[in-house]
Amino acid sequence: MGRCPRGCHGSQQAPLDQTLGIEAYQQTSDEIKRLGCLLAVLLPYDLAAWLLKQLSGIVVSDDSLWQWVQVKGVQARQALQRQLSELASGQLPSPEPLPAELAELPLVIAADGVKIPFRPNLGTPRVKLRWREVKVAILARLGDKLTRTGKQLPQLYQRRVVAVLDDIHAFEA
Repeated sequence: MGRCPRGCHGSQQAPLDQTLGIEAYQQTSDEIKRLGCLLAVLLPYDLAAWLLKQLSGIVVSDDSLWQWVQVKGVQARQALQRQLSELASGQLPSPEPLPAELAELPLVIAADGVKIPFRPNLGTPRVKLRWREVKVAILARLGDKLTRTGKQLPQLYQRRVVAVLDDIHAFEA
């Protein structure tokens, strides 16, 4: 924690927080937020909050989980718009660097689709719902893990979850 040498009021700074990517008043790690968002992609918010508590022991309300998903959705839309504008200008997106040991592993893909109700107008609960299909895919590299007893078990590496709404809006979590 640093302070102005003259003791100015409100001059405290935490340079390590900026380096570590910690936001002001942040109480939950990005890893927990990511896990909560991934669960919310596949489950209703209240069930995802319950499962997050079972998996991590951390109690999160379904409203907080909804807020996290909204933030990730905005970030995903911004990333998508940036990629689309780069593509429109003729610049091809650069592929994510993949370590050689992962590139040799087989790629496993699982996908499913589900109909989800959407309200066409925000803030109006008494409006006819529009049912839209959301497709969710999980991509992972499949390798082996050696246990202490010497038994080989399959293990997933480099997981990605991709959701597509009506083949128009795509985001990666």
